[in-house]
Amino acid sequence: MTVPLSYTDHFNITFSVPVVPSSKNISIYQVVDQDKFLLCQTYPTSSYCKVYNITTLSCKTLLSTFNRVNNNYTIMAYDNFIKTLLFNEPLQEIDCGIWNVKTPETYNSAVSALTEVLMHLNPDGTKYFLSYDQANKIQLLNDILQQIKQSIPLNDDRFKITHDVQLDPLDSAKLFIEFSVNKILNPSKEPSVNNIISDLNDIIVNKHISALSDKSFMIFFDELYGFQPKRM
Repeated sequence: MTVPLSYTDHFNITFSVPVVPSSKNISIYQVVDQDKFLLCQTYPTSSYCKVYNITTLSCKTLLSTFNRVNNNYTIMAYDNFIKTLLFNEPLQEIDCGIWNVKTPETYNSAVSALTEVLMHLNPDGTKYFLSYDQANKIQLLNDILQQIKQSIPLNDDRFKITHDVQLDPLDSAKLFIEFSVNKILNPSKEPSVNNIISDLNDIIVNKHISALSDKSFMIFFDELYGFQPKRM
């Protein structure tokens, strides 16, 4: 099954018996190789899925989940992600590699100029950052950059941190961190500047269930601000 990039429709599972969502997670992973899976989104079915016609479970897809061309993804569900309506019994998990989808082979990217973008650290993140000396602040910024790049994912140098950090003039409890997204060289093989910014915004706004959810610095990102182009 092939899904379009930035697919935001729900994905559905139809069962042979009436069901209700339960407490365990359903997750989508990008298949990096046979033994390595990169988390793209994860959440308990009871919070983000609905049941239609008593047998079909319909689950939310994030904009940033299917975001890389010519890649394979697998949908995994844990034991007790769903229960039978009649007997309240948990159904068996869906292992990685059983339910797979694929993205198209090429992008159709518009060419845009280098763009500077901003993210917020929340008050806890701002206090944490300001408690460091200058050398450790630089290391912390680089660590944040790497965790974000792993979550998109981006392996090239198009996404960089400028090391321009300043308090928000409208809210001194929050800190702005500036990044740059460089223009593409190959529109069929690379995501556009706007695609990258959109993915960055989506993973931060949905940080508790997106690819950022297992990253240690996620707790410091301001999901109310997301990732926004810098206004000149």
